[in-house]
Amino acid sequence: MNDPLRPETTVSALTQAQDLEVLRRRGLYARIAARVRAKGELVLPSAPSMVGHFVDMLADQFAVLGRPFSASELDVLHRNLNAKLCEAFATSAASTVFVKYHTVGDGSLRIEYGIAAATSSVAEQYEHWVETREPPLFGNLPDARVLAAAGELPAGARCLDIGAGTGRNAFGLARRGLEVDAVEPVAALAAVLEADAAKESLTLRVVQADVTAGPVPLDAGQYALAVASQVTSHFRSLIDLRALFRAFATALAPHGQGLVTIFLTQDGYHPDRAAREMAQVFWTTFYTPEELTQALEGLPLTIVSNDDALAYERQHQPAESWPPTSWFEGWSQGEDVFGPQAKPPVSLRWLTLQRITGAVPAE
Repeated sequence: MNDPLRPETTVSALTQAQDLEVLRRRGLYARIAARVRAKGELVLPSAPSMVGHFVDMLADQFAVLGRPFSASELDVLHRNLNAKLCEAFATSAASTVFVKYHTVGDGSLRIEYGIAAATSSVAEQYEHWVETREPPLFGNLPDARVLAAAGELPAGARCLDIGAGTGRNAFGLARRGLEVDAVEPVAALAAVLEADAAKESLTLRVVQADVTAGPVPLDAGQYALAVASQVTSHFRSLIDLRALFRAFATALAPHGQGLVTIFLTQDGYHPDRAAREMAQVFWTTFYTPEELTQALEGLPLTIVSNDDALAYERQHQPAESWPPTSWFEGWSQGEDVFGPQAKPPVSLRWLTLQRITGAVPAE
């Protein structure tokens, strides 16, 4: 028999010996894997369009543990995971999906896993913020664009802040002698609004309601200014945006102004389903210019200005107070969704709308 270490060994014999050693080494690895014990958990965002990527992640993890999945096993994993992702996303983009796995301790090369959806709403997320985070949650100062509009109003003019949060803009308006109604859907945030307004004895009425869920009890046609700052980024559809604009059109007095921040796509970008889902996950819901036009169609509102929100606020906010939060700059440029290196194709805009002549159509 040829010794694979001797010089006179033939190439074919050497190759056979090497192949045999490879097989033996693989056998050792397989027996080691049978003794490996592992368990883990992956928490995934509820984005069904990313299911293929998530399955690849899990397949790689299982293979590293010495438990590679067959094609049929991956198909089953794909179907099960997709079902839970769809279930979670249908409830809220703030939901998550848990994948828990463990090796089977019987000496075999098997792994078992379970998949469960953990549903959570945006309201529940914000209630957790109120309980666990130090205020201010959204910055100290009102938006510069809001204060600029307020400066053009007479004392006592009525203003509306939709999605008021903890009152950053609502308080800024009320402190200028304006009469403010603050609409906030999250109970915990509405409670903060009421408590802080009472401390300052401000003329501020808090209405706990969601404009995307139906009509809000407001005085139609009585408001000189309506504001919705950092609100549309939580929306889930064009229907939600349309509902907000209808609320503006209903509430505003003739020639009244509406201010809204909205993520809009740039340079003809055509988003796919994955980008839209992940934008919702990262509270960066965006719209195309064509969708903006659809949302305004038939409503007595016209766009007066469309400004880059980051540039405007940076220019007009006090330098010593910039940035308003640690996350605002990157978030407003779409980096939360696409990353800072990808030249994100969306950005946060300040839209100024004006109430024009005409009735709000029934829908």
